[in-house]
Amino acid sequence: MITKTICPKCKKENIKKDGMRKTENRGIIQRYKCKECGFRFVFDDGFKRMRNPPQKITCAIDLFYRGVSTRKIQEHFQAFYPRNSSHKSIYKWVVKYSKLISKFTDKLKINVGIEAQTDELEFHRRKSHKKGSKGIEKNFFIDSIDPTTKFMLASEYMKTRSTRDIKAVMLKIKERTQKEDGKQQIKIMTTDGWNAYEKTMIYTIC
Repeated sequence: MITKTICPKCKKENIKKDGMRKTENRGIIQRYKCKECGFRFVFDDGFKRMRNPPQKITCAIDLFYRGVSTRKIQEHFQAFYPRNSSHKSIYKWVVKYSKLISKFTDKLKINVGIEAQTDELEFHRRKSHKKGSKGIEKNFFIDSIDPTTKFMLASEYMKTRSTRDIKAVMLKIKERTQKEDGKQQIKIMTTDGWNAYEKTMIYTIC
């Protein structure tokens, strides 16, 4: 959705519609022209220069967060899209748009309950997909939710789950759930037995 119609070149608001543009992957989109500098452009809706349609990318992200692996998503798309995407591309979409969403949501102050549930999901990925290659690398998706509202308080993609990594998530939870008077809403933190959680909570949430 367009919130402010300004020219990306001269930053003026004096623009007009200038026909439609047919794109290979995004379909037909509205084109604009600046009356001040004559610059013609289309608004970046977050999918500019992506080689796949927004519907496909958002579907992949939704399936991933429902627990479907990137390879299974790739197999699923083969039945619906003639131009299929690799599981590597799907993983890159998840990382890219998760970070974009976080830039917006991380600034929000939220009202939650007194408990936060934090855990990590471990991914095992081959280091190389070349024939005959060996070796597995671990990636972690660490997230925390409020069990009452089901709101995700914080999330991070990391290659390790060290004390430093866990601390980054805990500090984000503290910042987002802290009231204007400085009081902390979270009183209970539910985690697994990983000792990094206990160490970091002493200096962050508690």
